[in-house]
Amino acid sequence: MITQIDAASRSKTYAAAGPLAADVDLYAEGGGVLPRRIRIATAGTLHVVYEGGVEDTITYANSDVDAIKAYIIKADSTAQGITVYW
Repeated sequence: MITQIDAASRSKTYAAAGPLAADVDLYAEGGGVLPRRIRIATAGTLHVVYEGGVEDTITYANSDVDAIKAYIIKADSTAQGITVYW
């Protein structure tokens, strides 16, 4: 896991007060740019889709920071306070 977040041009937090209500298209939200980092406030899983439709479910602890280049975060993710940095 990454321990520091580099300066980002933009960020947005999802699932701030509960689980995701719908899938998040990170590529569209980032204006056609994939995210560089994520920070998880509340522990849980992150179900993501990468290039080519490859899916992965990652388990994070509170305050974890990770480098990630996912296109989509699926709504069945359980992590909360997911801050994405582009």
